[in-house]
Amino acid sequence: MKKLNLGCGIQIFDGFINLDLVKMDHIDIVHDIRKFPWPIKNNEFDLIYSRWVLEHVSDFTQTIEEIGRILKINGILELLLPYQMSWKWVGDPSHKIIFSHRSFNNYLLENPFAKAYATNYDSKIRFEIVERKIIFSRNKYLKWLGYIIDPIINLCPIIYERFFFFYLPAEEIYFKLKLIKK
Repeated sequence: MKKLNLGCGIQIFDGFINLDLVKMDHIDIVHDIRKFPWPIKNNEFDLIYSRWVLEHVSDFTQTIEEIGRILKINGILELLLPYQMSWKWVGDPSHKIIFSHRSFNNYLLENPFAKAYATNYDSKIRFEIVERKIIFSRNKYLKWLGYIIDPIINLCPIIYERFFFFYLPAEEIYFKLKLIKK
């Protein structure tokens, strides 16, 4: 199984190819993912993991197309991203994209609303959502509260996003997606 740690920084995993834009000893591929195409062959990876990276890209659609190009069919894309308007998102002026529970709905195979409002409806990349969850906090002092709040938030995330996230903002969102069509 070939695995990519996309935008790894100093977070290195054994058995992964590590890609980052900064040259360091542990980086296998030095490349700025905002520049296309990436220096990776088509259908190269079974798993792509990325933590707190995609919020920095300027062209999200092209980035997803590139991920789809290098990921094998039935390959897994795992993403940990800052949740919309969390203090972690607004605290970094280099963040360009806000992520919510519905951020990848436009890339689902069955999305009847894609042509009505999506800017990427003509994309050939299609995913199946294996898992997605809003994470209240990973902070060592607030993590205990997440054990209580996370199940409630994720019971009906649309209601949370519509009515409550301004009052009780979560920090992160996790997506596990399976590539099913290119």
